[in-house]
Amino acid sequence: MSLKRYVASRLLQVIPTVIAIVTIVFFMVRFLPGSPINVMLGYAGGNEVVIERLKELYGLNRPVWKQYLTFLWQYAQLDFGYSIVRSRPIVPMIEARIPHTILLALGGTIIAVIIGVPAGIVSAVNRDTWVDDSVMITALLGVSTPSFWIGLMLILVFAVWVPIFPATGTGSLSSPVDILLHLVLPAITLGTFSASLIARITRSSMLDVLDSSYIQAAKARGIGERTVVYKHAFMNASIPVVTIVGLFLGEAIAGTIVIEVVFARTGIGRLLLDGIYSRDYPVVQATVLVIAVGYTLVNLVTDLTYAWLDPRIRY
Repeated sequence: MSLKRYVASRLLQVIPTVIAIVTIVFFMVRFLPGSPINVMLGYAGGNEVVIERLKELYGLNRPVWKQYLTFLWQYAQLDFGYSIVRSRPIVPMIEARIPHTILLALGGTIIAVIIGVPAGIVSAVNRDTWVDDSVMITALLGVSTPSFWIGLMLILVFAVWVPIFPATGTGSLSSPVDILLHLVLPAITLGTFSASLIARITRSSMLDVLDSSYIQAAKARGIGERTVVYKHAFMNASIPVVTIVGLFLGEAIAGTIVIEVVFARTGIGRLLLDGIYSRDYPVVQATVLVIAVGYTLVNLVTDLTYAWLDPRIRY
């Protein structure tokens, strides 16, 4: 299969995948107790006539299957509707928040790669030494520690005790430096878990490659240790690392909810959480759609990266 046909087939697979995801979410949010009308009027209740008129206005008085068909028809026309609770179009709400989530996901991924890959290489090169043991113990702690606890500790140390970075917010859009300062602590928090995982995967892949005959032959020919490790060994051991990095980037886009809550960031994860709390069905559906498409596209880019790293791979 040619590369173009492979990309086209993968993009076509996105459509049923996304439809299945948003369908599941569509029905799940409607099975939750309460409704957006309760949130708007307060759970104490309200005038029954007003409640019925609001349900009719938003189509919530119709059978669920009719609401679902309307939902599919609107999405087929790229009409994501209005927020029931906020009475605002959903697309501008997502457009205002998604850059902050993408920046956080990219920042966390970059930090994870910068820390995890060198740590894994150093651990593999110094196999069965105190360096290897130290790296693996640190990686185990990083995987085992909850992200929200790491975030709170970073805020305590670097925003309260030593006020270097701001504790909350996303920064002013007019100041890139302010945005970066607000990004540091959340990105470190997000990247800690993945850095530990990347270090372990890198070490395992490097150990497999370092024991290969062609690596031993390269050393026998007098090629420098650094060249053997980084040019020959790591390039051949990088595909599992790329896989885990791609998965983390996709999951980071979807999994920033906890980080955005801890650091009070106005990202898409926080919007999704607010939509769930307020039973704002259209907001939840549109947010999940964006996350699902982003995750699928990141996986596609990861697959295409394989061919660049290993020309033997053909689609």
